[in-house]
Amino acid sequence: MEQNSKGWIAAVVALSVGLGSICIALSIVLIGFITKSNLYGTQLENMYQRSFYELTQNVNDMELDISKLVATTTKSAQQTLLANTYNDCVKATNNLANLPIKSEQVSSFYYTVNRIGGYIYSLLQSVNQDQDISEEQYTKLEEIHGVALSLMWDINSYASTLDIDYEIINSIDWNNPDNNDFTGGITVGDKEDIPTLIYDGPFSDSVLNKEVQGLGSDEYTVEEASNILKEKLSNVYTITNLIYQGETNGKIVTYNYRVDIEGYSFYVQISKIGAMIINISGYGKADQKNITEEEAKAIAPSFASAMGIENMQPVWVSADENVYYVNLAYTYQDIIYYPDLIKVKIDKNTGIVIGYEATNYATNHVTRVQKSPTISSSDAEEKVSTALTVHTIRLTVIPNEFVGETLCYECIATWKDYEYYVYINAETGEEENILRVVKTSHGDLIE
Repeated sequence: MEQNSKGWIAAVVALSVGLGSICIALSIVLIGFITKSNLYGTQLENMYQRSFYELTQNVNDMELDISKLVATTTKSAQQTLLANTYNDCVKATNNLANLPIKSEQVSSFYYTVNRIGGYIYSLLQSVNQDQDISEEQYTKLEEIHGVALSLMWDINSYASTLDIDYEIINSIDWNNPDNNDFTGGITVGDKEDIPTLIYDGPFSDSVLNKEVQGLGSDEYTVEEASNILKEKLSNVYTITNLIYQGETNGKIVTYNYRVDIEGYSFYVQISKIGAMIINISGYGKADQKNITEEEAKAIAPSFASAMGIENMQPVWVSADENVYYVNLAYTYQDIIYYPDLIKVKIDKNTGIVIGYEATNYATNHVTRVQKSPTISSSDAEEKVSTALTVHTIRLTVIPNEFVGETLCYECIATWKDYEYYVYINAETGEEENILRVVKTSHGDLIE
């Protein structure tokens, strides 16, 4: 009897161990399944997020390039813009295919974008065969631009309503794929506003030279640079404290300081070579606005002069809630040199400069051989698209990544409610560049 009991106990123990092993094995399988499910879910969400981001960018680029098409007359520019627009249409439909959006919205979007792409492709074929875009085709492009603008507004407006941690995968009804909360903003309608684009001003990143050319060769010690910094800043500020905070090694080696004036604290960099003030960073005050745009345009070049840099002219002004941003360009004999830019940030409340950035000027500014145009300003105006109305023409030197700098007539023009900067080569008469100003709630932007 005792032996049978022991056998029974052994059997129970064996069964328990066996069941335990099975449970452990099942647990491992379950954990593996959950882990893989979570991984697949994360991968799927990442694909959704990437596709929606790229779709939004495709639509934005489509609208921008179509608006530029009506403002250019050169075959090469037309070919580039048409090819880019067609590619954006293709990419937009591909990205849309990766998103869980209701079928009726998808079909409407596909139909609209495919029609735009088809017309753009036919124009591209004509231009490639050296045919001119006709007035009738330009009119059609204007109509297409209105549709693209509506698409752009809808998708950007929808994106702005999504929380930063919004997950598209959580909006999916897996039992009914056509009953998802996520829409992507895929609708078409007439809209008047335009979403925010990125601003930094025309040719603001024109650091052309691999080597810094605007600082000279003299090297200054910390003490020497500190004295120069105090002297220059004292021209505009009452300094209450100045603390050396070390050296930064980069393309331009700088000595770094914290500078306190009454009511403000700044981070300031002065170059080790040349002792030029490169950067001033601070914050404005959310208070009453006392400074006008015209006053800001006068303050900026005056401040640059106090920092030791003369002949700077305002070429771009934008405004945020409490701050004016003024881009200054070096001007000599009535020619504006865009590569030699300085950016100035002015507190609207006090008129105090709270930001200053001279990297472009320090890198690009050299004594140049003065160029003369071989065509007249009226000749340049004739090169501008007849769809545009030219309001201002001036001589400028603009950066060119292939040959360094190009002398151009800058033609500031409008079409409908849009403003354009068209750059006509002052020697060849060719269109070198075209920029479009975009109005937003955060000021004027340019692309």
